[in-house]
Amino acid sequence: MHTFSPAFFNEVLVSGSTETWYSGTGAPDSQWSKQLGVPNPLNRPGWPAFYDLGSFSDWYLETENTQTTPFAFWIFDDNATRIVGRHELQFGFHYRWDKLDTTPEQQYTQGEGIGSSIFTSLYDPTTSRTNPLATPRTGDNTSGTYLGLLNYYVQLGHPTFRLRSQEFALYFQDNIRVTPRLTLNLGLRYDYWPPYQEADNLRSSFDRSKKAIVLGADLETMYRVNATLPSVVRRIESLGGKFISYQEAGMPKEMYTVPKTEFGPRLGFAYRLSTGAQRWCCGAATGFRILRFRCAPGRQGNGRTRRSSRAFRTPWTARRFRRTASRTTACGLYPQPWRA
Repeated sequence: MHTFSPAFFNEVLVSGSTETWYSGTGAPDSQWSKQLGVPNPLNRPGWPAFYDLGSFSDWYLETENTQTTPFAFWIFDDNATRIVGRHELQFGFHYRWDKLDTTPEQQYTQGEGIGSSIFTSLYDPTTSRTNPLATPRTGDNTSGTYLGLLNYYVQLGHPTFRLRSQEFALYFQDNIRVTPRLTLNLGLRYDYWPPYQEADNLRSSFDRSKKAIVLGADLETMYRVNATLPSVVRRIESLGGKFISYQEAGMPKEMYTVPKTEFGPRLGFAYRLSTGAQRWCCGAATGFRILRFRCAPGRQGNGRTRRSSRAFRTPWTARRFRRTASRTTACGLYPQPWRA
């Protein structure tokens, strides 16, 4: 807080936070598959799962699906107040930056081994050689596990989403002391939320006109960060699937657009009903916002008008009431401009 003069002061608030949440089995970056000598084609860290290793199918080494959320944010607010005659002018700026990294559940991305008696069973000569079956009551899971013979599986999981988000806001409000009892509040707020960013732009959409899957990143980038595999892409293409870039689809890099017309007008009043040791005040305020959505090709959007009727205590008006008296009771609606 800095006071330039008795009629002009400014408040700057800066805050931030960071946290890392992890859920999984063992150390986060350990390659347990390599230490155990089992397949790990995706080269993912974490503990692999093993099931049905023993004779009675109850020997297993379970794993918890790995998840991480290393979040962080920074907020900067600058609020100024200037008194000019009957007018209390309040204006300011808001900025927020978010790191929203998220690793979704990595289920069996490190590999999964399932024991079976088929590896040590005897061949049933009564069955076809093109579809051989085991002789009943032969073979054992335990002996197969001892020989290192398991059925191995792996699931392709999405790597960490490295998301970044920002928000900007400007506001101006004039609290006009019309009479000693009546104060009018006239304000306007502007908000802008740019499209969220992903460090490798790992996004996808679909172009109906071209009947193609739209990619935000090229395939080589997706291979590099383990977002997909060449074999998966070849399989989709063999089934008639087609991949194109967002440029070929005529889409923006973020694959969607956001409005830049987020203006929130505000109109309110406060009226002091009584005087004396206990002062009672009553007031009301309202605001509305016109939301216009422009979507990328292949998507549908519309414009709509929305009115705010939520009861919020706004800092703009609350500060006014706190200065009225040491024991002031306020009643009424004080909606704060909101975002959709």
